[in-house]
Amino acid sequence: MKSILRILRDLFIKFIPKKFVKYFIKPVDFAWLVHPRDNSDTLKRFPFLKFLPEKFISLVTALIWPFILSSVSSENNQIRGYVVVIPLTPDIINKQKKLLRKNIQI
Repeated sequence: MKSILRILRDLFIKFIPKKFVKYFIKPVDFAWLVHPRDNSDTLKRFPFLKFLPEKFISLVTALIWPFILSSVSSENNQIRGYVVVIPLTPDIINKQKKLLRKNIQI
């Protein structure tokens, strides 16, 4: 459920003017970009997709935008960052470079 709420928050952020984004996401020092290894990783995060065919799951994950999974900080909060999920599997990444670039552009 938390993942779905994060996706909705990030969808909202995607469509507001960039000058207002700073009120919803604090600036950080770094970000880790992660992606699922295959559709089984996707199903762990979104179990309601398990009833759908593999090709449909791949299509759905290609349409989901990147979202912030969690924040990371050092012990004394001097360095802060985000773990950002790009929900594309390696197969999609290798076949659709344009989609990948669109997902990771700043």
